[in-house]
Amino acid sequence: MYLIALTSYISTYYLNTTKETSQISLLRSICIKPPTHEFLTAMMASLDVLRIVKKCVYINLTLILLLLLLGNIQLIYTGSKISAKNVLSDNYFKIVKKIQVIDNKNLNRTSVYNIASKNNLLHFAKAGFGNVARLSEYAAQIKKKFRKSSKHIYETEILDTWADKQYNISLKKIFANISPDGAKRGSVCASPSKSNPDYFYHWVRDSALTMSFLVDSLDCLKGEYINTISKLEDITEFSSSITQIPNTISGLGEPKYNMDGSAFNDNWGRPQNDGPALRAISLIKYANHLISQRKQIYFLYCNSNCTINRDLDYIVENWKAPSFDIWEEVKGTHYYSMMTQIKALEMGQRISALFGDFESAKRYYFTSMEMQLYLEKFWDKNNQIIKSTINWSGGLPGKPRDLDAQAILALLHTWDSDTDFYNNNTITRTLSTTIGLFKVFMQEYKITSFGLPAIAMGRYQGDKYNGYDSNGFGNPWPLLTMSIAELYYKIANGFMLEQRILIDYTTLKFINYPFQFKIKLKIKLSENQTILISHNTVEFWDIIKALFYNGEEFLKRVKYHTAIDGSMSEQWNRDSGFNQGAADLTWSYTAFCTMKNERDKIKKNLLKNNILY
Repeated sequence: MYLIALTSYISTYYLNTTKETSQISLLRSICIKPPTHEFLTAMMASLDVLRIVKKCVYINLTLILLLLLLGNIQLIYTGSKISAKNVLSDNYFKIVKKIQVIDNKNLNRTSVYNIASKNNLLHFAKAGFGNVARLSEYAAQIKKKFRKSSKHIYETEILDTWADKQYNISLKKIFANISPDGAKRGSVCASPSKSNPDYFYHWVRDSALTMSFLVDSLDCLKGEYINTISKLEDITEFSSSITQIPNTISGLGEPKYNMDGSAFNDNWGRPQNDGPALRAISLIKYANHLISQRKQIYFLYCNSNCTINRDLDYIVENWKAPSFDIWEEVKGTHYYSMMTQIKALEMGQRISALFGDFESAKRYYFTSMEMQLYLEKFWDKNNQIIKSTINWSGGLPGKPRDLDAQAILALLHTWDSDTDFYNNNTITRTLSTTIGLFKVFMQEYKITSFGLPAIAMGRYQGDKYNGYDSNGFGNPWPLLTMSIAELYYKIANGFMLEQRILIDYTTLKFINYPFQFKIKLKIKLSENQTILISHNTVEFWDIIKALFYNGEEFLKRVKYHTAIDGSMSEQWNRDSGFNQGAADLTWSYTAFCTMKNERDKIKKNLLKNNILY
């Protein structure tokens, strides 16, 4: 009777004749006795599995051949465009075939396996509903064969489904925050929230990061290409207009503008000198795209007074001057700001040379070289961390100026395939700093003790800003938690690009940090030792997979705390894990999308090399 009920339940799902709630009512009416809670749980798990298959396979008519509760194993066979008459026909191999293996001891873990052999399918189908012993034996064989990898394959598939959906939601939210109602075309609001807190402003930093993401993703956003290009044109025009506003308080170092394009003249932490650098990076990326399309960029770069030129010249003239950090709390010299400034000058040097402006190219080059030497001042050798700020000259006096998550963002926002200014220490020191942050945030928030994957990451220890004011306790931030996932994926992609791994003690410690995966290298590393791991060795792929799966742990954490409707705020409440602070934060959505892009790259690399992830 349960078999009939289950088949009816899932059939109604695929025929779309009833809602899920009415299907459960139908089930209750069919059964002689009310089903147990465990039975209903098993059904809902089965429905989740079929949702996955339905997404992957176009199903005209799905035939449920087997749906049996066999101890702790359920087997479900589904086929595409098939009927009872041709299940065992010679043409069955033309049909997409899947087996779902559900471990009822842990119903949220499911794996999808292809049936590759005709004999296997015939053996499975001919066993029939009556021969439970043979089916149980066959199920046990499948479970034994795939037990080791089933958890990870399923969890990756579930994350795939959710991440794809969340990416589309995030993209729509980003587009909605560009030129919103009541604002000048091309302005990008940090958040549509206009009170408690009021984030309805065009922050130079947030808008530049959004623009960089859109340019970097043009090849991925083919369905939104025309819309994306239109948005980029609008942001470019708006960015150009605000840089020409006369007599602003801090010139090009202004942190934000009103959404109508006018200057914001109230008290604020200014200047913020990462802004011109990030804006230059995003505009040069867009200019390079236009050049590749054989289009003019005279409105972006020229011999004098164009937006890119003015931003780059501002960096050259002001990089030594104190400014406020990206959290708008401390005035001094900041690691994040300097990293973005060096990256902007590196890109500026190339585009200047491209247009024959060798005098500017030389000026940008020598300034960036001087700044690279200055970066050494941020390294705390004793504590093995990158200091976020040196030369403090104002702002919050009691704020820690050493261990801060902005060091991670500095790497993510400047590292690409064209980055040349990194030395051997740049990435290693960032990883060492990240380990220090792990130790802090494993203890900082109540939600970390929930038994969930990975860690919810905040800005720094002792943060007081709660999303509304600085009178309480700080919280974890979605964009920072996503940045850790992106860091794992990005490092894996970097190793794949190099086709080798130079691994030292710190990198190995980062990979082996107590999450889920561990690597046992044949050679033990001392603190001052570095070894070369060649491509296509077992150890190479072990490291790549470990990086990927550790990134997945942080993505699971993000998935857990993200609202059902996909909305993301600035923060998660440190005790409950729910959204807090500015709603629909553009930076949160942008951070998710850049992380997802890196995840897609490493997944593609793993599949291309036939590595089972």
